[in-house]
Amino acid sequence: MPTINGNRYASRHVPRRDVLEEIYKRDELRKQQINQMTIHLIKKEDKHRDCCIMM
Repeated sequence: MPTINGNRYASRHVPRRDVLEEIYKRDELRKQQINQMTIHLIKKEDKHRDCCIMM
């Protein structure tokens, strides 16, 4: 059986804390990017709406 850090590699492998934190950080960044894109799209929609109302 393969070993990781001298531990027996269990079929239910629990990732180390730093790995979980890395995944969590990446997830947070992705959420922020999606939020910024959404805000950007909403602003574009607002400008577009203003143009149409002006005309």
